[in-house]
Amino acid sequence: MKAAREKKKASASSTAGAGKPSSAQKKGGGGSGLFIGLGVAVLAIGAGVMHSGLLRAAPPQAPEAGKRPALAPAQKLDPSHLAETHKTLPNQDLLNVWVTPVLSKAECEWLMHVADEKNDWKPRLNYDTREVQLTQLAKISEWVATKGGVQDRVFELLRKQFHLEDDRPLERFSSNIIRYEGAHNEVMMHSDISHFTFNVLLSDHRSFSGGGTGMSHLNTTLHPEQGQMISYYGNAFHSGEPVTKGVRYIWQGFVNANINRDAGESLTQEQDNDPDRMGDEMKLHGDEKTHIAFGQQALANRPEMYDGWFSVGNLLRNAGRHDESTLYLKNALDSGYKAKDVVYSKLAETYVQQQRLTEAHAELAKAVEFNPKNDIVVNMFKDLGRHLKKAGKI
Repeated sequence: MKAAREKKKASASSTAGAGKPSSAQKKGGGGSGLFIGLGVAVLAIGAGVMHSGLLRAAPPQAPEAGKRPALAPAQKLDPSHLAETHKTLPNQDLLNVWVTPVLSKAECEWLMHVADEKNDWKPRLNYDTREVQLTQLAKISEWVATKGGVQDRVFELLRKQFHLEDDRPLERFSSNIIRYEGAHNEVMMHSDISHFTFNVLLSDHRSFSGGGTGMSHLNTTLHPEQGQMISYYGNAFHSGEPVTKGVRYIWQGFVNANINRDAGESLTQEQDNDPDRMGDEMKLHGDEKTHIAFGQQALANRPEMYDGWFSVGNLLRNAGRHDESTLYLKNALDSGYKAKDVVYSKLAETYVQQQRLTEAHAELAKAVEFNPKNDIVVNMFKDLGRHLKKAGKI
């Protein structure tokens, strides 16, 4: 379909909390009265192309890294309406969500074109969307990581937005271009295994209906404009709302703040994705308490969110709140958590911490029955069994 050409005068939206809200303002979400006041001057050069998964007739040129014009300042969403329990959390910076222009229209078009050209859309994030990993896209990976380029800009913004030290090492350990389309158009409410997450809308916001990023603790859905980045604490529970018409592309990245790691030290993806390790070695100030509070609030609104029950249950166990942990982990099973062997093993760990070894052994038996190929759980079951047998308890 040939895009119609039109010119649109640049218009400045209001700053946060005053004047008229921009087209990226809150839509729906519990009537919190919250607006995203984006101090953004948007120049719409063209109406954009409706993305149907087909390549454009004239491929966009690769943009030069670090050569984009100055963009308007970021805007912080005011969390003053949050529950009183959130206002007492030790790190208030983790409550904030930011919307910041980071990519031009030409850059967005180029990223979508390269991803479509690869045409390897698969459900890599275990949700109802299709993704291409940046590691599959050599041209984009090189461009993003160019010194002074978009990754450096994103990292600089994250340090400022969440009051990290200027020299705090940051690491983008996973990144994808995600396509919401047709039957594959929704990401359920969840939290990430990252300190910070960002997503940038690549599509022209007028080329699709629905969509947006739901933020549970703000009780709202954010609708950014093309090229704008939403950045937030990774453990804030959020969702990708369903697209009802058209196609929505975003670029998403997961970022960790390396705290106790030596310069240049690298870790395996399995180590980076280990939530227990993150709690020990990469803990942000107030991380655990904030994650628990966000999770409890999100689950009160969406009790079907089984991964929420699981993640909060683990945090409660780490905090020594064993009875609550047991309840949350059992709710994860009741809500349909698929990796039941993992939940059973975490229940067993909770019981071990309470010296309830016979009950722990029973949970490990369930885990082994569910997945006899989980060698870690099998060995835990055997070791605890030998201990109990030696003590005459089984």
